[in-house]
Amino acid sequence: MPIEVEITTGAGAKLYPITVSKASQVFTLPADAAPLLVLFDNGGQILKSAEFHKEKKEWLYQLKNAAELSDRADAVIALGKIKKDDEVIAALGDALRNDKAWGVRATAADTLGELGGPTAAKLLLEAANSNDGPWVRSRVAAALGNIKDDAAVCRKA
Repeated sequence: MPIEVEITTGAGAKLYPITVSKASQVFTLPADAAPLLVLFDNGGQILKSAEFHKEKKEWLYQLKNAAELSDRADAVIALGKIKKDDEVIAALGDALRNDKAWGVRATAADTLGELGGPTAAKLLLEAANSNDGPWVRSRVAAALGNIKDDAAVCRKA
């Protein structure tokens, strides 16, 4: 199966075509510095099940910088597994407010609702009043429904 791997360093992004022919393989690819971002199957072109082990800083970078919607959405989902982290909540709030793809904004709303807490609730309440897409607004409302222990949410609902 031909697949592209994108490696981004401070010098920019490079695509490397590889061919996966076994269930488990190791590929060594050159990079001029420590990678800021590595994307296997850039843009999610191949139907697959894959598990990526990245550090929080790598997921945060991917959320902010990946060109493809699917790669940013993957970062949102992965960041949602990191509980009680203010930097993660802030990054998800930024994605909810500013990502160019409504799908990423909606996934960020879902994830904030799952994480809960007063900061997530505040970000969701702000998004309920400012987001222009009906798909995103409905996901924000559903996410707010998951936050039951916040007085501000209960008052607004």
